[in-house]
Formats: sequence, C-alpha cells, structure tokens
Amino acid sequence: PQRDSHARFEFGHDLIREVLYQDLPSAARMRLHARVGQALSLRAANDVAVSSVEIAHHLLAGLPVSDVAEAIRCARTAAVEASRVGAHADASALLRRALDSLSLYPESSRQAACELLFDLARYERAAGEPFASHLERAVALAREHGHRRVLVAAGQLVCGPPGTVSVEGAGDVLETALAALPDDAYSERAMLLSHLSWTPPNNWHRDKVEGLLSQAEELSRDARPSAVRTVLRARLYYAGGPDD
Repeated sequence: PQRDSHARFEFGHDLIREVLYQDLPSAARMRLHARVGQALSLRAANDVAVSSVEIAHHLLAGLPVSDVAEAIRCARTAAVEASRVGAHADASALLRRALDSLSLYPESSRQAACELLFDLARYERAAGEPFASHLERAVALAREHGHRRVLVAAGQLVCGPPGTVSVEGAGDVLETALAALPDDAYSERAMLLSHLSWTPPNNWHRDKVEGLLSQAEELSRDARPSAVRTVLRARLYYAGGPDD
C-alpha cells in the first residue's frame, strides 16, 4: 500500500513492475491496458484528477481491444494539453500512435483523418521535427474533400509571419485554400490574401503585393478583428521597408 492509503498500491521497485509487465502475453497486456484506460476514464468523469495523457496511453496500448474512436479522441485531447505546456514532442508521439490506429477504424471519416494529420504536422513543426509529409497528406485530403478549416489553417501554418522563410509550396496551399472558400468568407479570405502578399513569388513584385492587400483591405471591412489585424500587419511590414 502507498503511504497513508489502504486503497492505492504500488510496486516496491520499478524493475519488479517492468519484469512482470514484460512477462505478460501480448493479448493479456492489451486487455489490461484497455481495462485500465476505461477505469481511468470513469475516474476522470467523476472529477478525479487523472492525466489525459495517461488515459490516452492505456487506450492506445489496449488496441484493438479498446474502442478505437475513443482512443483517438483521447489522444487528440491529450496532445492539446501536452502542447499547452510546450511538450510538443510528446503531443506528436501521441498523434503518431493515433494515426497508426486509424487502420483499425475503417468507418472513420476522411475529415477526421485530415484533421489528425494536420494536427500532427503542426505539433511536429513546433517540436522541430520533420512535418512536411504529414502536412502534404492533410492538404491533399482537404483539397479532395473540400475541408475548408484545414486548408485555411494549413495556409497560415506554411506561411509564417512577414519576413520569415515560407515552407516550399506555401503559395500553392494558400491559393488552394482561397479557391475553396466562398466569396462571403470575408475574414478567412482577408487573412489568406495578406499571407499571400508576403509569400514568394508575390512578395518580389510591388504591384502584386499592392493588388493582394487592396483586396484584403476591401474584405476586412466586414471581417473579424483578427483578420483586420493580419491586414494591418502586412501593411506595416511593407511600410517599414526591407531594412526594418
């Protein structure tokens, strides 16, 4: 028993736990992980402090005994919480496991796969890990099935702030996102046009920059403050000149 408790137990040494764990047959190990994940989920539902990362770990390790959709949902929740404290590599590792488990869930929607791939690419980039292949797959799915939210977010991800080096092909992603948006998506279109103005090869030509920002400013009259802020950011960047 743990100190001051008759309801919680622990191994006297991690080595004992590891030896017993490794000695379990694979099928038994999966069943136990699934049961632990379910038990922890119930505790979390009753407002008991339980780590979402721990729940996701057990549910993923319990596949295919665990509920696949629930395991993926918990992995995405845990990844968000990990990224909030800067643990982007941990978030990426969780989502790679979730992505691998999609093969066990054939009824999953293309949109779910697209969003999972995009979130994985986002966390991999934040962790300084290779992310291009997952981003390309996310954008390809988003293009094929018209997932506007992913296309818009991908365009902003590959572009970065003014003056930074954009990801190769950023302009194509932004153009694709703009083509998928309806004319009355004022905020999204204003933001993407602003991003496009500082993305090669547009940012090498004054006339192209002016044309894109004029369109963005026109749209920003009916846009959200975040879109207006992006347009102003582009204008200030170019007003400062290349040395500022």
